[in-house]
Amino acid sequence: DPDAHVEVARLKDAELVFVGYGIVAPEYGWDDYKDADLRGKIAVILNFNPPFAGEGVRLWYGRWDYKYLTAAAHGAAGALVIHTT
Repeated sequence: DPDAHVEVARLKDAELVFVGYGIVAPEYGWDDYKDADLRGKIAVILNFNPPFAGEGVRLWYGRWDYKYLTAAAHGAAGALVIHTT
């Protein structure tokens, strides 16, 4: 539940799972979470949009809040967004 309030999160020894851009976009045929088991694990996510968006285009899918909410909806205990330049 992405709206649940948690006082303390214990993530010691939690497994890291790379999920690409962390996007589920059926209209583009894109699902980075397909077959991913994130229950109790940390999602490792690339920032920005994948190539389908085009260079310089900013989509909802590229926002950090979308990425965190989507990771939580897929059972992740936490998320790390990798920022690239």
